[in-house]
Amino acid sequence: LRRIKPAEIAGEIALGENETVLSLTEKRRRFAAENHPDRHLPDFRANATVRMKIANMLIDEALRRLKQMERRAR
Repeated sequence: LRRIKPAEIAGEIALGENETVLSLTEKRRRFAAENHPDRHLPDFRANATVRMKIANMLIDEALRRLKQMERRAR
């Protein structure tokens, strides 16, 4: 829970170039299952919250890029 830099979290999520909506959704669920603030003691919830926000931001960005690529391919 100490790693809160976006690059560190991106490495944990293991975002790749060939992601799909399904794979990104699964990575979000897996990360949340392990890192959600409600799953940790109160002393660790602040970092868990930051980690979840960053992970969600990274996955949302990947989803936006994926949708843009799909639109361009049409």
